[in-house]
Amino acid sequence: MAFHSFSSHSRQFRVLSNQSGVIVADFIFALILTAGMSILLFSLSYSMAVVEVTQYVAYSVSRAYSAGNKNHDEQLKKAQDKYTALVTGNTAIGTLYNSDWFKVASATDIDLRGGPSGNGRTFSDDLAGGNDRRGIFMGVSIPLTIGLLKFKFPLLGNTAPDHDEGFTTKINSMLIRDPTEQECKNFMDQRRDELRNLPSGKKFFEPSAYIPLEDNGC
Repeated sequence: MAFHSFSSHSRQFRVLSNQSGVIVADFIFALILTAGMSILLFSLSYSMAVVEVTQYVAYSVSRAYSAGNKNHDEQLKKAQDKYTALVTGNTAIGTLYNSDWFKVASATDIDLRGGPSGNGRTFSDDLAGGNDRRGIFMGVSIPLTIGLLKFKFPLLGNTAPDHDEGFTTKINSMLIRDPTEQECKNFMDQRRDELRNLPSGKKFFEPSAYIPLEDNGC
């Protein structure tokens, strides 16, 4: 009877001291955590690369928008055409935005800011305040939604709520817009009228004697 009791205690001690399967649980936990962190790092790196590409798109659109043209509407059209050519179709850049990973606005929804003489919109409210509000910050603002950063992280949960489409930001590019042909004409007409009203300028602005040949760089 005493031998039986000793044998039972011995078997119980051997069972408790056997931990050969514990490392498997640790390995699975570490593997899942490592895989999740790898996916997160890949998503962040890829997203940063696409942000840089979108910045190039914003600069190209802003450059097309800044070039002088007949009027402001023609400038807008040039910018929208450039944007459409870059982000749509099967081009190297356009394929980035053909999936749910990355989304940009349509050509008619991008925020083109032409300044006081254009559509009245500038970046002054976004970048400056008080007496430093100047109407020279013009260009384009492109909304970018990064759906790649929305996923379920193992053991930690979701990176965004279910109703959220993903991380959203705006890519901006600012270039001073060149005056259009119409804006130059309006400026020169106003300048001629002001000079005509001067006492010393009346004799130089007779309809038969004055030929408008001014060049102010437009």
